[in-house]
Amino acid sequence: MPFVLLLVFSHCSQRLIKKERLREINEYYDGKTYALQEEIKFSQTEVWKKGTLVKIYIESTPSLLKLKVYPIAESRESSVGKLAAYIINDDIKKNQYDLEDVEEWVSKKFTLVEPSVKKTKK
Repeated sequence: MPFVLLLVFSHCSQRLIKKERLREINEYYDGKTYALQEEIKFSQTEVWKKGTLVKIYIESTPSLLKLKVYPIAESRESSVGKLAAYIINDDIKKNQYDLEDVEEWVSKKFTLVEPSVKKTKK
């Protein structure tokens, strides 16, 4: 009986994206810049406008996929990522997500900006 419970709990605690695969997916997004397709309201006083350039990364838990953004001028290590979107495990039909699924999700909210298009401040 304890073994059965362990199996049930271990199945429930699996991440939507496995840790090793999540690292690869975040490496894929690491060098890319995206523009917001619509404004994002993080709080009553903090709104990032449509077209704002951001970097993104993904976090995965057993119950949530989180798409986080941070300013392009900051490094991911020093920035506090802002939650731009999430998917709740109960809302999805899949138990595992991969890069193709994440790309589809990202493309609904962000537009990839080619390096030559980036605006630089002078």
